Amino acid sequence: MAPLVLKNNQKIILVVFLFLHIISYFVNTIVNCLEGVVFLNNDNNQNLNILDEVNKGSTMGINAISCIFPKVQDSDFRKVLNVEKDKYEKISERVNDLYANYSQKEPHETNAMEKFMTWYGIQMNTIKDNSTSKLSELLMQGTNMGIIEGRRLINHNSNVGQDVKNILNDFVVMQEDSVETLKKYL
Repeated sequence: MAPLVLKNNQKIILVVFLFLHIISYFVNTIVNCLEGVVFLNNDNNQNLNILDEVNKGSTMGINAISCIFPKVQDSDFRKVLNVEKDKYEKISERVNDLYANYSQKEPHETNAMEKFMTWYGIQMNTIKDNSTSKLSELLMQGTNMGIIEGRRLINHNSNVGQDVKNILNDFVVMQEDSVETLKKYL
């Protein structure tokens, strides 16, 4: 396989992307540290944090599918992606419905930087190969990250409300099922 050669404008975009990613990482780290200091051991905030994480995972899944969808040529795979997107949207709706029980604010979603990073990552990873197999692989990688984070939340947050536990469990199981479905397209 020939080495990937980037044009000058692609190099600039890559450098800007990396710079923004680093800045985003540090800002998120600082915010998470501050939230950890302010909200330590608060069960209500544990519920909110989990609902926020589930909603961010759902919106990230919706965004990833939306970025990949224009590249999909296989009609069966398109149908699968539509079903998966609907599942993410239903989880997000459930989070929105429940969130009002814990806060007057709106649940956190992915920010513009995270959406851009998803889009850019998909573009870079499909330059040479945008086959159904490659697209399925990319979705599986993101879904596996969601499963890991979800299982971590389940294992380390035993004091959350049953309604929050149910959404979290449903979200993780839905993602595990998604991986099994996506495997068929590798």
